[in-house]
Amino acid sequence: MNSNFEERLSQCKKLTEARLEEIFSGYEHKNQALVLEAMKYSLLNGGKRIRAFLVMETAKSLGCKDEKSVDIACSVEMVHAYSLIHDDMPCMDNDDFRRGVPSCHKKFGEGIACLAGDGLQTMAFENLSSQRVVDNFGYEKALKFVRILSEGIGENGMLGGQTIDIKSEGIHLSKECHLEMVQMKTASLLKASVALGAVCAGREDLLSLLNEYSENLGIAFQIKDDILDITGSEQSLGKRVKKDDSLGKNTFPQIYGLEEAQRMCCLYHEKAVKALKGIDCQSEILLEAGSYLAHRNY
Repeated sequence: MNSNFEERLSQCKKLTEARLEEIFSGYEHKNQALVLEAMKYSLLNGGKRIRAFLVMETAKSLGCKDEKSVDIACSVEMVHAYSLIHDDMPCMDNDDFRRGVPSCHKKFGEGIACLAGDGLQTMAFENLSSQRVVDNFGYEKALKFVRILSEGIGENGMLGGQTIDIKSEGIHLSKECHLEMVQMKTASLLKASVALGAVCAGREDLLSLLNEYSENLGIAFQIKDDILDITGSEQSLGKRVKKDDSLGKNTFPQIYGLEEAQRMCCLYHEKAVKALKGIDCQSEILLEAGSYLAHRNY
């Protein structure tokens, strides 16, 4: 990885996790101690914080300081953590481990894990509409933040994609339907992250190209994820591998073959780069992020 990208990714991770700790310090309620512990366990158990990085780096590259955008990044990470908790549960992907430690439902039980996911989703929007966010951005932008994130994870976004994924287990999807699923399930939250960063900086005029960048990046990310499920190790990924095939999942290698999937990953990465290079105030670090997501080994 490029050293500038590594440094920036690490910086965004540290800022986001420090702010998440601050946010949680205001939720110390005796009767909810267990569910709050489960929420915090899943939210702060590692991870690269790619989505937080995309919010903050997009915002910074367009003129918005980290101390303002970090709260928006925190909400995205809350939503991402909620989705992982629910993904790992027996009714969905049934994974016992996440990032090398027991999944939330294995540590706290299914009931508390389900509530922890619900709680993180709720907390994300509570945070987006907080007085701190309003003071930093105003009511109009706070409403835009809520709208962008809710659309990104709703029935036309992550939720819709997950629904297709569950319903299609053991059924061969058409290439068109599979791509639509990936655009919704995976790319939509990355797309929302970049869009939120643009709104932080007041640069909605760039959303068309930024959306093209992030959607193609999201597809490349999912292709690589599918490939790593076949070629990666449980130790490096921190979760079970070769599970997609056992669950009858529709993946890029399953539909196109491994070699073609690798070629497609590079193709979608190139599309993302082309879109970003159409922006005058492009960030070299965002370009490097594309290379990292498309060519990572974990």
